[in-house]
Formats: sequence, C-alpha cells, structure tokens
Amino acid sequence: MSKKEILFKSDEKRDLKNLAEFLHGLADKIAAGEITLKQGDSEVSLNLPNIVELELEVEQKVGKNKIKKSIELEIEWKEGESPSGEVQIE
Repeated sequence: MSKKEILFKSDEKRDLKNLAEFLHGLADKIAAGEITLKQGDSEVSLNLPNIVELELEVEQKVGKNKIKKSIELEIEWKEGESPSGEVQIE
C-alpha cells in the first residue's frame, strides 16, 4: 500500500481574469518542464517528464439551497507509462 504525502496545497478565490493569468503562467511552466509553486513559507519544485497523464473531471454537487460545480484538473506521471487518447478543448 502506498502512502500519500501532500507536498503543497492551496485553496483560494480568484476573479476569472486573475485565474486565467495564473493558468497561462502554469501552462508556460508545464511546457518548459519545470514548475515551482510558492505561497508564504511553502515552496515545492517539480521537474516534469515529457509524457504525463491528464485527468479532467467536471462535477456537480446538489445541496439543499445551492448547486456547486467544479472542474478538477490533475496531472500525474510515472516512469515507463505511455499516453492514452487525448481530450481536445473546443
């Protein structure tokens, strides 16, 4: 059984323009293969391989007084894996 260790976590509200700027910057770092995330005293640096797995999930939770929707994007990698079919953004 493997053990999960959280290296970095952030949960914050952003307006759409700021979110888009952050995601564009993150995309540039992903393309370069190196990402460093910082917040306060927390910092983590990652070197990405050329092949990664992209998991994209859209979720809806219905409560008594509200509906909460989310888009979750997860990037994972393991040595020796090859990619499967690609999801396209239209």
